[in-house]
Amino acid sequence: MTAKAHFGNPMIEQRNLARGKAVVRQDLGVIRVSGEDRLEWLHSMLTSDFKNLKPGQSREALLLNVQGHVEQVFHAFDDGEATSLIVPLDRVDALLKWLDRMMFRSKVEIADVSGQWAVFGSVAELDDVEASWIDPWPNLVLGGARYSTKVGADWNYREYLVPIEEAEAFASGRKIRVTKVPFSTTAKALINNDSRGFVKIISDPATGEVLGGSIVGRHAAELISVIALAVTANLKVTDIEESLLVHPALAEALADAAE
Repeated sequence: MTAKAHFGNPMIEQRNLARGKAVVRQDLGVIRVSGEDRLEWLHSMLTSDFKNLKPGQSREALLLNVQGHVEQVFHAFDDGEATSLIVPLDRVDALLKWLDRMMFRSKVEIADVSGQWAVFGSVAELDDVEASWIDPWPNLVLGGARYSTKVGADWNYREYLVPIEEAEAFASGRKIRVTKVPFSTTAKALINNDSRGFVKIISDPATGEVLGGSIVGRHAAELISVIALAVTANLKVTDIEESLLVHPALAEALADAAE
């Protein structure tokens, strides 16, 4: 991604950022660490306390070399099933290789999921979206020391992970409605004995216009054409919902997601 210095008026843009009225899409990647040993494993390698990391909490952690010099800064948060590490995009491959060498017998799995997420930064608490990583500074963290009660006291930086298909709408500030229906709710998936996957539709909550979507699972390549047609033809979710769909069929999940 090529970063722009500004979009026409840098002074106004700077004030909007400082007031929390704008977001910046960051050139960052995401490494997902899953497995029952993930927190103990990360705790053994990085400087932060991962053993006591609870779902929904975040950490800032450093990777140090043998001389104690900082090799990498990680922004990490846990969702109860996996820990996401937010790092510079150009460092993802090298870090994956290094983490892979450190696994040994630990029950962990690592994956590059950068293509699934866009990372946005802001000093504001945004409506309808939960911050993934919250900068701990200037708050006092375990083992730290406070040298000033004034400098940076109002700092409130956060990073938000947004599904890549919702990134454009998120960046423009456009309100969106996201509905997600698993295939396990359809009779056809149960008949096929394969209930993996889901249908997601993104629409305008005010007009109902279909803005996009994604499908993961069996026959996804065939079903995605319905969403592509809806976007191209400026259809509304009611147009999908009211369509005549065969029963039983995986396409029924499309109608459910359009409700």
